[in-house]
Amino acid sequence: MADWPVASPESQGINKVALDGILDPAKILNLATSLYTLRSLVVVRNGFLIEERYYAGSKASTLRNIASITKSVSSILVGIALEQGKFRSLNQTIAELLPEAAARVPTSAVNGVTLAQILTQTGGFPDDRQSDTRGLEPQVLDVPLQPATPPVWRYSSAAVSLIGPILARAVGRSVEDFARASLFSPLGIGDYDYDWRRDAIGHVRSDSGLRLRARDLARLAWTMVDGGRWRGRQVVPAQWVAESTRRHIALGWQVGPMTNIDYGYLWFTGMLHGRVVNLAWGYGAQFALMVPSLNMVVVTLADAPGAKELAKQAAEVMGLTAQIVELAG
Repeated sequence: MADWPVASPESQGINKVALDGILDPAKILNLATSLYTLRSLVVVRNGFLIEERYYAGSKASTLRNIASITKSVSSILVGIALEQGKFRSLNQTIAELLPEAAARVPTSAVNGVTLAQILTQTGGFPDDRQSDTRGLEPQVLDVPLQPATPPVWRYSSAAVSLIGPILARAVGRSVEDFARASLFSPLGIGDYDYDWRRDAIGHVRSDSGLRLRARDLARLAWTMVDGGRWRGRQVVPAQWVAESTRRHIALGWQVGPMTNIDYGYLWFTGMLHGRVVNLAWGYGAQFALMVPSLNMVVVTLADAPGAKELAKQAAEVMGLTAQIVELAG
C-alpha cells in the first residue's frame, strides 16, 4: 500500500500547540459534550498528512463504518464510469439503465426516474432518513413516488441503492471489482484496507455500509480537493469533481458553524467561516470536509448516537472541525 506523505503541522502553516489544544483527549472524551463519541480524526494539507488522532481504543488500522459517505463514493464511481463511456448521459432513465428489471414492473413510475435525479435525490422517492426502507432492486423499483414541481429534495437511501445494479450492468462487472480497479487501487487502498457490507443477494451496497480507515477516507477526499488527482495521476475526472460538488439543489441547512448547506451529486456543499466547503456526510458525525481554498481536508469518524442526540453530535463535531480549519485560515 502506498501510504501518505507526512509533514509537520508547522511546515504546512498550522500551529501545532493550538492544534494539540483542540485535540486534547481530556476535552474530546469529556462526557459533558458529544465529542466523546469521536474515534478517528485526520487532517491533510497541501497533500500531506499533518495530524491524525485516535481515541477510546481506535487506531490507524481500524476500519470504521462511514455510513452514507458511501453515497459520495458511489457518486465518484458514476463519474468514472461516465468518463469511460459506460453511460450515454445522466438523463438516462431507470427503464434504459435496468431494462430487464424495469420490464418486471412496467407501470412503475420509478422507471422514468433519471440517473441525475438519483444523484440529486430529486426523483420523488419518499424520505427514508428515519427508517430502513432500503431493499432489493425489484422492491425499490415498485416504490410509490411523490413527484413535485419544482423538484423537491428527499433523502432516499432506497433510490441510491439502485446505483449498485445500474453501475454493475453498465460496467459489466461487480461494483466492488470496478471500485477496486478504478478507484481504490489507484489510490493505494488495498484489499484489506476496506470492508463493504453486502445486501441479501451478496452485492455491495451503494447507499451505505463501506468501512474504511480514516486516513483512506482522507485519501478519497484529498483526491477530490486536488481536482481528481492522486500524486499527479488523474483518478477521478476533473469535470466530475467540479460538477458533483457544486450546488444542484438548495437545502439551506446549517450544522454547527457550517451554513448554506446545499446538495450536489451525493455530496453536500456549503460555507464555513466565509469559505466554500464540500462535505461527504454519514450518520453519526462521519465527516470528510474538504476546503479547496486552503488545500485542506479534515476527516472525523465517530460512534453513532441515538436519533435524539444526532443533531447535537453533528453540530459539535463540525464545530471541532471548524476550529481546525481556522488554524489554517
